[in-house]
Amino acid sequence: MPKGDLLVFYQHRTNRNGKPWIQPKKTQFARTLGLLPDDVGVGQGPQIASDVVIFFARRTAEPAGPETERCGDAAIPKPSVKAMTVESKPPAGSLEEILACLNATKTRATYGAVAAIVGGTARGIGQRLGLRRPEASWIVNKRTGRPSGYAPTEIHPDLFKAPMISEGRELHALLERWRAR
Repeated sequence: MPKGDLLVFYQHRTNRNGKPWIQPKKTQFARTLGLLPDDVGVGQGPQIASDVVIFFARRTAEPAGPETERCGDAAIPKPSVKAMTVESKPPAGSLEEILACLNATKTRATYGAVAAIVGGTARGIGQRLGLRRPEASWIVNKRTGRPSGYAPTEIHPDLFKAPMISEGRELHALLERWRAR
């Protein structure tokens, strides 16, 4: 999203069985854009449609490069998945935790297996990974065993020697073993 652009996102209530849904979606939208949740506005018209909100955000600074992410108007360095230690593990069950686990264990997992853990669809996982990079190339297409749309320079050099997990339960078991180490 280039500097100065305004992005508006229309969202129907998600099926959360009566649980709050606006704040989690606001946080997800902000995170996708590399912003803080406070940088995202919410428009509602409960008298007109109580099950719809509109999220909006304006990029006020240049987008971050591949080694940085946005925090408001500041570009901050992204932590390297390789640099994460037991003390700095990402939240359990998050896409970041799965990437850290797959990198540490040099294991491929299909988009579908990852979606079974983090939620959403297999097709949406690639978008949620962000920039194509070797650390994210462990998540692959079930049929080809390759990450979709990656150039050779964006693929981890050990990828094709790695075993592949294609079921969510298998990935869950790997995560449990990795957490316990």
